[in-house]
Amino acid sequence: AALRLDPTNLQTRFHLALNLETRGDWDKAQAVMAPVLRMNPTDPLAYTRVAEMDMDLRHYEAAQTRIAQGIAIAPDSQALVADQAALYLLQGDPQRARQWSAKLTATDGIRQQLDYSAYMQLRQFAQALSAAQAIPDSGDGLAMADKGLMIAAAAQFTGDQALARNTLAKARDAIE
Repeated sequence: AALRLDPTNLQTRFHLALNLETRGDWDKAQAVMAPVLRMNPTDPLAYTRVAEMDMDLRHYEAAQTRIAQGIAIAPDSQALVADQAALYLLQGDPQRARQWSAKLTATDGIRQQLDYSAYMQLRQFAQALSAAQAIPDSGDGLAMADKGLMIAAAAQFTGDQALARNTLAKARDAIE
């Protein structure tokens, strides 16, 4: 119904597509997102959303194309830089992911989360722990729980069982 009211609304299309993805309607999700770049050819957010959908569907070559197109339009787009780093992680290339995450300047914790994932893939657990601990506290219970789970996992691999246990207890408390 919302698309009938405003078929060009990027956010509406993206949220509808995510909902369809969640239900397993991959073909319908793609159909909802298909016209986005045609309708928004100069909007970096459009490239971000389509690339993220491609990554969700494991269409990595398509995601790479969308990210490159978006970066050509908006080379300073933090969302596209983060998507490039995330794509490299999905493709098992944590070194390149770290190169891209180093370009992030936002203070919202995305860089630290990407670095955590890259260091975990590289089995550099002390660095992963440092990255997770550097994620800013948001006050959001689920985000705090996610941060806690990252810290606990890295702590477990570094052998710091006490930190892992304490952090897991705090993560549980954050969502209760």
